[in-house]
Amino acid sequence: MAAQLIPKDGFLLGLDVGNARVGVALAHGIAKIPRPYGVINNDEEIFDKLVEIINSERIEMVVVGLPRDKDGQETDQTKISRNFADRLSKVTNVPLEFADESLSSIRAESSQNYKSTSDKHFDDIAACYILEEFFGNING
Repeated sequence: MAAQLIPKDGFLLGLDVGNARVGVALAHGIAKIPRPYGVINNDEEIFDKLVEIINSERIEMVVVGLPRDKDGQETDQTKISRNFADRLSKVTNVPLEFADESLSSIRAESSQNYKSTSDKHFDDIAACYILEEFFGNING
C-alpha cells in the first residue's frame, strides 16, 4: 500500500486478534500516533461491536495483525487472523490491510509507551504496536 492511500481525514483501527479477545487501537491518519481503545471478547457479538466502533469513530481503514513464527512463516493463528479479517470485510466496506504482529504481545506486556484500558490484558497495547508496524512499513 502506498503512503498516499492512508486516510488523512479519519482514523485507522488496529486489531490484535486472539482466540479469546481482540485488542483494539486507534490512530488518526495524519498524526499516526496509536492509542489503546479497548479489549473486546472474541465472541458471537465481536463483529457487531467492531462495526459499531468503525461507524462511531469514523474509521476509514482497518489494520489486522498477522502473527508469524520465528522464521517468518505463517502459523495456525495467522490463518485465524486472516479468516477473522475476511469475516469482518463481509460486514463493513472499510478497506482492510495487514501488518506483521511478531512480538507485539510481548512488547505490549512490558510497554512503557502505552497504558492499557484493561487491568488484566494488554491486547489493546499490542494493537498499538500493530499500527506502529503498519505506519513504519509504509513510511520506511
